[in-house]
Amino acid sequence: MMISRRSALLSALIAASASLAACSNDLPSIPEGVGASPEAQPVLDGERLSTILERISDGVAVADKDKNADQLTGFLTGPAKRIRTEQYALAQATGKDDVVKPLVTTSQASAVGLTLGWPRTVMTATEFTDTTNIPQLLTLSQDSARDPFELWAWIRLFPGVEIPPTAKPATGSPQVDLDTAGLIMTPQDALASYVEALNDPNSISGHLWADDPLRSLVEKQRALNDSLKDVGNIAVSVTAGSDGVRGLQTEDGGALVMTTLTITSVYSRTVPKSTMKVSGDVAALAGGEDLKGKITATYDVMVAFSLPAAKDAATPAPESSAATSAQPSPAPSASAAATAEASPQQAVRPTAIGAEYVLASAVRDDAAAPADE
Repeated sequence: MMISRRSALLSALIAASASLAACSNDLPSIPEGVGASPEAQPVLDGERLSTILERISDGVAVADKDKNADQLTGFLTGPAKRIRTEQYALAQATGKDDVVKPLVTTSQASAVGLTLGWPRTVMTATEFTDTTNIPQLLTLSQDSARDPFELWAWIRLFPGVEIPPTAKPATGSPQVDLDTAGLIMTPQDALASYVEALNDPNSISGHLWADDPLRSLVEKQRALNDSLKDVGNIAVSVTAGSDGVRGLQTEDGGALVMTTLTITSVYSRTVPKSTMKVSGDVAALAGGEDLKGKITATYDVMVAFSLPAAKDAATPAPESSAATSAQPSPAPSASAAATAEASPQQAVRPTAIGAEYVLASAVRDDAAAPADE
């Protein structure tokens, strides 16, 4: 499995700088070109990015050794820090170190934001290593001039996905936020649509998004109902996260976006006198296998989307030297949904390209036992 080296992996956002208007006729005139607003510049060069990635790698290695979330400060932020902290807690509860997923910072290709403001965004695709044969996509963020660049989120690429080419770091890429227009749908709408697809595979959104490993995980959890019907049930629901997005524009006018969501699985024993058990990581966090009432398991998820440009919504995607993961192995806009329904093979669609998730908690409620016991 290899990511193409022929193209820069990502692209990002050109933030338009606001021009200042004179507030009074009493102010002296300013010659043309003097005091003009500065142009947006790439937020990092390759050398500084390498130094930042090395610093983050060293800091995370120390924190991972002790499973000490306090030591992540200055290196991880936002959902990345929260999910690493949850991985530490799960490892300590289960005794399994492998739930703390390897984090690779050896860059294969990168894209940096083009902006004057904050937050500032950088994305990088990683090399394969001895500890992981699945490439990762990292998103770094600098939240203010006083803050360092920190890892904001990371995902493992799904098998076979393609990442559109992006501008080289020396050029920079316009940054993307929740409401960025010019895409097949805004990032906020894309998150809402993907959540709907996870919750209702038969909905319009369910048909718009291709199957992927995260959708399969949710469906496998729902399928447990067949084996539980004599004792209880499991209810699985998905909600959008509140972390916002970080993203960069791709070379073709589309966007690469990272954001978060939450999967909640509620195991309920509903038949009096019956025996129902949970197992594995859920049992470890819930304090035991026996289920008297209900147990609510919550999964924290980072997810990445590739969103085509709006101009491509009704046409087949052009061939390009896009990066790939070669390992075998509110609702969408009306125009996007209609295109998907009309020509499912040729339509250009939003795509989930990777995810990272962890069991964040499992909370027991024995008081919810069947009433007539």
